[in-house]
Amino acid sequence: IADALGDLNFAQTTTFFDAPEKISKGSGALFTLAVDPRACTGCTICAQICPEQAFEMADREEHNITAAFELLHAWEQLPDTPSDIINRLLEEETYDNLSAIMLSRNIYLSMIGGGKHESLSFAKTMSHIVTSVTESIMQPRMQQLSSAVMVQVESLASQIHEMLSSGLPDKEFDSLESVLTKLNGANLTLKELLGSDEQISSRKVDKEDLSRKVDLLNQLKQFDWLIKDGPTGVGRSRYNMVLDERSARWGHTYPANPFCAPNVVIWSKEFSNVTAGLIEGNIRYILDNIRLLRRASLEVSGKYEASKHNKILAGLSWEDLTDDEKALIPPMLVIGDDRMLADAVWSDLTQLLQSPYPMKVIIMDRLTVDPKDQGKIARDNAELMSAISLKSAYVYQGSLGNRQSLFRGLVKSIGNTKPAFIRLFAPDPETLNMDYLNLESISSIAMNSRSFPEIDMDPDVQSQFLSSRLSLEGNKSFEEPWHQIRLSDDDNEVRFGLTYADWAFNQHAWQAQFAPIDIDGKVIPISEYIALDCPEDKIPAIYRIQKGEMKAFQTSSLVVDMVKSSQNSWMTLQELSGVLTEFPEKLRQQVAKEYELKQQEEIARLEEKYVAEVKRVEAEQMGKIREQLKNKLIQLASKRE
Repeated sequence: IADALGDLNFAQTTTFFDAPEKISKGSGALFTLAVDPRACTGCTICAQICPEQAFEMADREEHNITAAFELLHAWEQLPDTPSDIINRLLEEETYDNLSAIMLSRNIYLSMIGGGKHESLSFAKTMSHIVTSVTESIMQPRMQQLSSAVMVQVESLASQIHEMLSSGLPDKEFDSLESVLTKLNGANLTLKELLGSDEQISSRKVDKEDLSRKVDLLNQLKQFDWLIKDGPTGVGRSRYNMVLDERSARWGHTYPANPFCAPNVVIWSKEFSNVTAGLIEGNIRYILDNIRLLRRASLEVSGKYEASKHNKILAGLSWEDLTDDEKALIPPMLVIGDDRMLADAVWSDLTQLLQSPYPMKVIIMDRLTVDPKDQGKIARDNAELMSAISLKSAYVYQGSLGNRQSLFRGLVKSIGNTKPAFIRLFAPDPETLNMDYLNLESISSIAMNSRSFPEIDMDPDVQSQFLSSRLSLEGNKSFEEPWHQIRLSDDDNEVRFGLTYADWAFNQHAWQAQFAPIDIDGKVIPISEYIALDCPEDKIPAIYRIQKGEMKAFQTSSLVVDMVKSSQNSWMTLQELSGVLTEFPEKLRQQVAKEYELKQQEEIARLEEKYVAEVKRVEAEQMGKIREQLKNKLIQLASKRE
């Protein structure tokens, strides 16, 4: 194997080789990877986060690029990762689902390459995750569709063969015998038999019926070719995309377009109208395909009647489709950043979300807030509430702060045939005051500080209450106001709740709102500070471990106000999801009161029982004492006598 792979290294790992081999001999697989020079931006993150230190950075010189391309081309010639391996990993709780699906080259290459001068873009990273998850959903559906088409093809071919066979003689073979004696050759074609001067007796075949079936068969074969191969060689696109030009500059740098599916890059007042027109046109095309499949099904079953069914099929619309048929429609991915929420176009996007089609509005939220813009969080929350209030659209907000939950949320929201509003955390690296730009770590801070919590609203849950459809369970300590962490060094230990201040501390725009301060009795975590009624004698702060030593940073009043605003938004979500409601609080008070009454009754009963027992014991003891005195007196009287 090593000789065949050449310079392309491989590894025998526990996950892919040793563990499967223990279960079934010969089921193990080797692991290898290759770097795509077209996609590498030189950000060094892969080398920094790899626990095995498998990556080594090198200068972007011609010989290094050539060597990388040679390894990439060798990798491309290898068989793709078998689906049974990916499915096994998806069922393992300890293996990351996103990593599992991207083991497939056909899924990972949903986006490739990049511009020569492209800088690090977390929006591009999250877009790649979206397109990969979309491919993982739609590719199996297209395979099933192709299989269904081929079943119809085989059935029609069998019927055509049967029709042609029925035209041949089945009893009288005199004319056939005469023809055979006149023809030479060991093997004869049907054309030679039928083209003889002496005609073979045969029965008539319904030309219209046969022609209709043959035409339908050819259309189905053409359709299957479009699904699996098509003009591009990769089959029909599994999704379509519309990009906001302002927020996806990495996506339209000619000729380095990174997408493997039809996409439109646009920004104008007609943005939503163009998007609506694109999906309407796509659906009309797909409806033609579904008409073909339905007609084939009728033809194969012998139920097709042109005068009856042609009119029905011609009038087929979205509302007439089954859930399985709707699932064949490639979703429309509408991608932009949070500026789309601030513009007037948001009202147009809500119209798209109210359509019945699989329109997926995906916002790459940078989570940038001007310290002087105290209303930003409230506005963002209002837009989120607006999407939730539609009730017919799937609403999901997530990040790499919880990778498994992100995968599940994207699968449900994109795989659903309904519209979806998807908000993903994708900060702008240039706004971050961090030396180590690891998106997963940054996402964890934003998520656990309630700055960008995970939200999942499933409109398909059968309930009249929003609290049953809205879930916050992807967040740590989701039933609490804050997620608590503990920091310590040799001299100090502090436990505190992560807040928006911990996220703001990582942004350049907020640096002036923090100041180093010595740790003493007056300095308390900001999560505790905002809970005090009169905190005048306390100083709000956040904590960090820097070079092994705990440091405290005093927060300004602007930070305090922003933390309060963030807390209000989080509590609103808790109320909507049923985690924090008035009824449970009243119920708790009622139960506490009832418990107190029962305790009092029990105490009174025990006191009564105790008093009665004391009296009984006293009476018993008094009786014994009297008896003893009586006996003593009798003894004394006997001695005197």
